[in-house]
Amino acid sequence: MKQRAVLNRLTRQGTMLLIVLGPVCGLCGGCSQRIYWYHPGKTLADAERDCRECYRQAQVEAGEATWDQRLDRAQMQGESDDRQWSYAYQDSRFRRCMRRNGYRLTRERELKPPVRKRVFRMGSVQSYPIAGK
Repeated sequence: MKQRAVLNRLTRQGTMLLIVLGPVCGLCGGCSQRIYWYHPGKTLADAERDCRECYRQAQVEAGEATWDQRLDRAQMQGESDDRQWSYAYQDSRFRRCMRRNGYRLTRERELKPPVRKRVFRMGSVQSYPIAGK
């Protein structure tokens, strides 16, 4: 009898939680949009080429970076694994390269037709949303 009362109370609490959080999660999901690397004067093929080149440069720079450079520029705290540091440094170099080439991170809703979008995969882990005409 006592177990049934506890179960009923938990069921009511769970139902209330779903009633309250369900719409909130739905609204948040509707607001979240992918962010793309976009340059208004470039085509999607240009974006792929630039993305590939920036990725290659970032890999080279990350491989040649000293620990001091990684600590200063990657701006990661609390990470000690060499691979994590390398990825963080590589990502910061990739972002710098794309910005230097005139690309900006742009929300999907700000991209106007005839812009085409795709997720460009590099390596086994990295993927970069890019957009172009």
